[in-house]
Amino acid sequence: AQKTPAQIRTQGIDVQDPAYSDSRHDFFLSILSPALERAAEIGHRHRTNVEATVTILALQCYKADEGSFPNDLQQLMTTGYLKQLPVDVYSDKPLVYKKTGDSFILYSFGENFKDDGGKLGTDREGRPRMWDDEGDVVFWPVLKPELNQ
Repeated sequence: AQKTPAQIRTQGIDVQDPAYSDSRHDFFLSILSPALERAAEIGHRHRTNVEATVTILALQCYKADEGSFPNDLQQLMTTGYLKQLPVDVYSDKPLVYKKTGDSFILYSFGENFKDDGGKLGTDREGRPRMWDDEGDVVFWPVLKPELNQ
């Protein structure tokens, strides 16, 4: 749980391998292990959501004060809007920020560990899904909910 998904992938750790944990010696732990892995994943997602939200607020404050969005996230740190860059737990690098005219896009690589250029994954019906095995996790611009559900 202390390692980000990117660190686990980079280090080649197979969390399903019984040799990785002591769960093979403890029946209770072997039952709980999948739930603990899921809880760690949810924790990483929550951390990323919080950091993205703080970054979006900092970007909006910067624009209100300066008249436009910064060219990069580093400007938010040098001007005091952020104390540290938001970390993408799926790349162990800062969240991806791209200024787009009078707006911006902010996203995480997502669970496929690839930069898909800010393209969301979709479900079977082609509807965008924020957390998906394929595609990026886009925090901004915010998706508008479908009205014809």
